This record gives sequence, C-alpha cells and structure tokens, in this order.
Amino acid sequence: MGRHILTEVYGKMPPMPENELKCCVSGSFFKFKPEIDRTIDEFRDLGITVLAPEKGWLFIPNRIQRAKYMEFRPLPSERKMSIRQIEDSFLLKIKQADFHYIANFEGYLGPSSALEIGFAMACGVPSFSVEQIKLDEPNDLWLKKITGKIKIAAPKEVKRLFTETWEEWKAALDLGTLEL
Repeated sequence: MGRHILTEVYGKMPPMPENELKCCVSGSFFKFKPEIDRTIDEFRDLGITVLAPEKGWLFIPNRIQRAKYMEFRPLPSERKMSIRQIEDSFLLKIKQADFHYIANFEGYLGPSSALEIGFAMACGVPSFSVEQIKLDEPNDLWLKKITGKIKIAAPKEVKRLFTETWEEWKAALDLGTLEL
C-alpha cells in the first residue's frame, strides 16, 4: 500500500475521529460571509459538524465602535468580545477540529485566515481550501511554503479523502502493512 494523500501532505496520520468529522471554516467575513455560510451548509449536509463560525448576519459597528473593530467583522454573539477573545475562541475550536477549511473565494487570504492556517498546522490539523491561495507578496517565503501544503478540495472531496483514509489505514493496520 502506498502513502495516502493526507499522509503525504501532512507528514503523519491524523487521529481518527471518534464519531463524526468536525471542522472549522475560515474566510473573510467582510468579503464573503454569504459564501462562507453556504460552505457551512455544505459541510452540515454531509454530516460534518462545523465548530465555528456560526452562520448568520454580521454585527456592523457604528462609527464609534469602528475604532475597536477596524476591518474586523464580528458575529452578533461576539460583539461584546475583544478581537483577541474572538480569535482565541476560534483557535481553540481549530485545535478541537479534525480539519480546517479555508473559504478563500477568488483566492483571497486575509491576515486572520493566514494566522489560523499557521495555528492549524502547528496543531497538526490539516487544512483544505476552496481555491489556490493568491499571494499578494510573492516574496513571502513562509506563506508560500505553508500554502503549498494546503490541498484544494470541495467539501464533498474533503469528506471522501477522510473516509477513504480511515478505511485504508484501518485495513493496513489490520494487515500490519501501514507505510508512513
């Protein structure tokens, strides 16, 4: 048996989920919140639990609150939280997820999503994306290296990869032929 794509991309076998797959979805709320909500629906329709973010409208800060949030667009349930608290909560959910999905429509990757990709990789949580990530700074070697490890896959393809991986790994373990 050869190496499976998830093993090749991430260098190790991710832990088998206990029950159902869990994920977090990153993306620019400011640019693509409706598309992110549709992506969440796709995962839920496939039986995948989305730990974060929640679906729904965004809290649009008034002129006085804009200084606090700048370009950051919190959800209504997050409006009393600082940006740090919101991001810390999201990162904790990434750590609890089986995979991280970047809803990077038009290839866009904002600074929060870039941070979340790095965190997911540091935690050993595989990341997938809707599209190839466009690099605004082609000389950013870190981002270039990191984005090269992200597999482009639609939600249905992500579920298929995980399902096949668990079945292949289970069969290999049963036969004692797992090659990592």
